[in-house]
Amino acid sequence: MSPRARRVRLVMSAGDGLVVVVPRGFDRGRVPEILARHEQWIDRARRKVEAQYPSAQRCTELPVRIDLPAVAETWVVEYVCAHSRTAGVRVATSARKRRLVLRGHVDDVEACRAALLRWLNRRARAVLVPWLEALAADHGFLFERVSIRQQRSRWGSCSRRRTISLNARLLFFPSDLVDYVLIHELCHTVELNHSPRFWRVLEEHHPGSVVFRRRLRKASDHLPSWLDAPLAGPPAAGAIPC
Repeated sequence: MSPRARRVRLVMSAGDGLVVVVPRGFDRGRVPEILARHEQWIDRARRKVEAQYPSAQRCTELPVRIDLPAVAETWVVEYVCAHSRTAGVRVATSARKRRLVLRGHVDDVEACRAALLRWLNRRARAVLVPWLEALAADHGFLFERVSIRQQRSRWGSCSRRRTISLNARLLFFPSDLVDYVLIHELCHTVELNHSPRFWRVLEEHHPGSVVFRRRLRKASDHLPSWLDAPLAGPPAAGAIPC
């Protein structure tokens, strides 16, 4: 299972997932284009491997791309082995090309995931804070500060000091659901409870909030498995060997 693209090989296996094998001197900047061109083959090959080895499903996968529906962004992810005396993995970003390059000890999958989660926090701060500020101005709310966290199921909170905490994983939600969560937390700056009065305030600022409240109960369905699933072995997606 390995289509060729000018001597570049894509190899899919249960143990390693997708590996991109490139010749010496190859321009690694072309890897995202190759992955995009063979996206259908990658999906078919992954499904075939998962069908043959169901116990291996999503246990070794790091993402080859990250979709952020909240802001309509897709980031291509590359893993470049570059061992040094200092352990760890660094993330370089190209905002214009929407590309993330993880460089370093990429055989350490937990270090790769930690690096991706740090990037997700930074992206969430860059996006969610101005989003919240704009909604606050539009609806006449005031808050003191914003913190960005990552929790498994709590999407936001508001303290008595009007400090709003937002979950970076909101970026994986549809944008209208993110709007609901942000306005929900802004309403807590004037009604710090879930009393009937709070729900009236929320409905005033976000009509149809009952529907969104139901949708939020299943919001974790939008999250990719690599955020929390156990990972083992070398990076499985887009790995570029040394």
